[in-house]
Amino acid sequence: SNLRAAESSQEQAFVRAMRQEEERQIILGTDNNANGFDGLNDFIASGEGDNVTTIDMDSSNNNPEDFEAATRDIIDEAEYQGAPRENLAVVCDFDWHKEVRKSLVSQQRYEGNITEVGAGFSAMTLDDVPIMKSHAIPRATERADGSTYNQAYTVNLDAHYLSVLQELSMKPLAKVAPQEQFAVDWYGCLTAEDDGAHVQAATISPTA
Repeated sequence: SNLRAAESSQEQAFVRAMRQEEERQIILGTDNNANGFDGLNDFIASGEGDNVTTIDMDSSNNNPEDFEAATRDIIDEAEYQGAPRENLAVVCDFDWHKEVRKSLVSQQRYEGNITEVGAGFSAMTLDDVPIMKSHAIPRATERADGSTYNQAYTVNLDAHYLSVLQELSMKPLAKVAPQEQFAVDWYGCLTAEDDGAHVQAATISPTA
């Protein structure tokens, strides 16, 4: 196969790492980087009332229907707070996404002479709200004993957006050695147009 330029591979790795860091900052906010911009976690903390729905269960022995119910709860609560349902989206960790899929698959019914059943999801929706998984949220099964953090978020995408001062760019640096050097930078922040009520979260309570 053709050999790829080393510089091109390095540029791709830098840009991918930058986008992953942006995703973590958007969701976790100052819990990811205290010097970065506020994220969904910060908006929840500054919101009025209790914006977190808690599932009381052992994360190693879960009932998929509980995850589906909790997801509906945070969708309904965001809508109750004034967010249009068509503008909502849910982002969660991989385990949460898996449990919701299990619940939805277990409820499917098929009638007639069906020889093939499509059991996969390319884009999963619940009550017409898309549900997306993210590596930025630690998996429920991998968290430390007794720790508590949010596993799923519902957000009004019409009221939360990235305000970008400068798009991601690569700039060559002065040569101080035989190899080429470059920097990757991006300037922006996550903007919220509400008081935090349009961001709702769900978590699993720590086991005793």
